[in-house]
Amino acid sequence: MARLRCTLGPELIGTTPAGYVLYADPGHVDALRFGRLVEAAAAAPGIAEERALLSEALRLWRGRPFAGVPSEWLDASETPRLLERYLAAVERRLDLDLAAGRHRECVAELAELTARHPLRESLWTRLLVALDRCGRHAEALSRYETVRRLIAGELGVDPGPELRRLHTDLLTGGPVEVGATLSGIRA
Repeated sequence: MARLRCTLGPELIGTTPAGYVLYADPGHVDALRFGRLVEAAAAAPGIAEERALLSEALRLWRGRPFAGVPSEWLDASETPRLLERYLAAVERRLDLDLAAGRHRECVAELAELTARHPLRESLWTRLLVALDRCGRHAEALSRYETVRRLIAGELGVDPGPELRRLHTDLLTGGPVEVGATLSGIRA
């Protein structure tokens, strides 16, 4: 704590009966700024503004929250909450990009995200849509088989209904759309 006080200044670190407290302007705390930007994006009047606010929020993200901080409480409560909020913001920004036809730009990011979060089906759904819309139909089918085997091996179940429906669309050559994923995008 002494090193932290030297780095931040003694006026920013206080002591209370419950422990230490950081006295910082909320605008200087990335997690709080991230939350405010995501809320502002949800209330934005148009797609361009929403995407800009989401992008600004996502630029604040730097790896796993509280990495290197030994705290069971943070690991159990705050880290999962922040990660979920981050992934929801990423998915929304990707939805906007897919709706705008930026399929190629989404593929690399989605491939990396599915590698880091392999059981998050919503990311796989977006990856399959992006691949198909890039004309990479066979690769989309192959990636479906990858996630199907992964889910079966890890959880002993089949993928959820949206992924299964998307797989059927890929097999039949029908239009590949994402039901809940891309719905609600306003012009």
